[in-house]
Amino acid sequence: MGGPRWLAIALVVLVVGGLAAWGIVEATSSDGDGGAGLVESAQEERVQQRIERLERMLIAIDRADQQPTARQKARRAAARQAARQKQRATRRAQKAAAGKAAAGGGGNCDPSYEGACLDPNAADYDCSDGSGDGPEYTGTVTVVGDDHYGLDSNNDGIGCEEG
Repeated sequence: MGGPRWLAIALVVLVVGGLAAWGIVEATSSDGDGGAGLVESAQEERVQQRIERLERMLIAIDRADQQPTARQKARRAAARQAARQKQRATRRAQKAAAGKAAAGGGGNCDPSYEGACLDPNAADYDCSDGSGDGPEYTGTVTVVGDDHYGLDSNNDGIGCEEG
């Protein structure tokens, strides 16, 4: 229970206690006066209305206590944003790793070529759409080091260009 709820309960106690002190809650002494019962009934009705109003206030305070504060909302939003950023970074890293493996950057690939994984222990590579005699063939690759397989005939950095 939060502070506002205790404050509201104290307010109810004070109001009801005050009504009793003023003689509103208790019936005026009926000394045979026929109107005393009407006054008592009207007073009880007013007191009941005030009590109901205070109960509604308590319910509203309870609901307000259950709502997250602005600080809590901000923390939750920051946590969600951090989680999304972490997911994005993980996805980017996974894509980069998959692309690097497919492009010849992972494992046992010749570091001079990207775009395909060429075996560095192969005797020779030729372009798959060319007239070379192999024994290994590749598609288009980017030459990033020494072109020891002679795949980039025009020295533009792209080996086995189509066309």
